[in-house]
Amino acid sequence: MIEKTPLRMTLLVGALVTSLLACGIFAYLWIDRSVTLSYAEAGSRSTEQARDLAFALLAHEWSGLSEDEVLKRLNAETARRPQDKILVKHEPLDHVIWFDSIRFEFQTDRLAKIR
Repeated sequence: MIEKTPLRMTLLVGALVTSLLACGIFAYLWIDRSVTLSYAEAGSRSTEQARDLAFALLAHEWSGLSEDEVLKRLNAETARRPQDKILVKHEPLDHVIWFDSIRFEFQTDRLAKIR
């Protein structure tokens, strides 16, 4: 019976060490992923701000252009970038032109919004 006690203690100490190591690894992974997520969110916000600024500048520069003029400019840009395979889709009934995923909206045949 005396021999079973040191074995039991050894197993308990081993289990304790293993659980402490597992907790340490878990804490490290949690902190690492939190930091990574923070950087990813900051990058995403920065990209969205840059996109919104570019849309605002383009909308200001092209404000008041006719639907035909915008379509002509977008088709010219598409022709300059054949490797990008940009889709230009004109929906005259909805007064919308799609330039890949960018939506150009028109009111009374003039550019009103870019989304």
